[in-house]
Amino acid sequence: ANRDIPRLGKLEDDHFVDCEIKGHWGKAGAGEGEKHSRLALIRLLLLSDLGSIEARLANLAESANTPSAILNVAQIVATTGSRFVFQFPNTVRMFLDSASKLDGPKEMFELLVMSACGGGRGYTDNQLDQEYRYIRTEAEKRAAEFGQIPILKHFYEQIVDYEIEHAASNARSFPTTEDFEE
Repeated sequence: ANRDIPRLGKLEDDHFVDCEIKGHWGKAGAGEGEKHSRLALIRLLLLSDLGSIEARLANLAESANTPSAILNVAQIVATTGSRFVFQFPNTVRMFLDSASKLDGPKEMFELLVMSACGGGRGYTDNQLDQEYRYIRTEAEKRAAEFGQIPILKHFYEQIVDYEIEHAASNARSFPTTEDFEE
């Protein structure tokens, strides 16, 4: 299963996209309409041009002055079961740094970890199915890559730890056929 962020095609009018993002962001923050629908629409607008996604997210994050506001910005792209945290580590760092400044690091950390680790997994005889192994592999690679940046190294190490614990929990909960043969 390909978990890359889908490419939806670039909307050619950058000014239009920026105005739409800003307008829907303002309405979501003001409680106008269904917040999750507005965040989803903003996500689609952002995904129309992956080359500018980090700059546009940074613009939204600059306006976030509360822990819930910065979480809302992260929720736009850090969807459960996505590869976002592996594709955009600089944005992950921006989210973690912003949340720390706003006294909301725990919630941000959990949101970002679950964006990579949330969702179901398939196991066969207590072995994680091949299509889900990328989570731990990518996290180990990123932890090594960002070893000199403590906040990112710790974040990616937590994903590795989560994956190890998830596999151990599965093994405790679901015995293999070999367990019954003894």
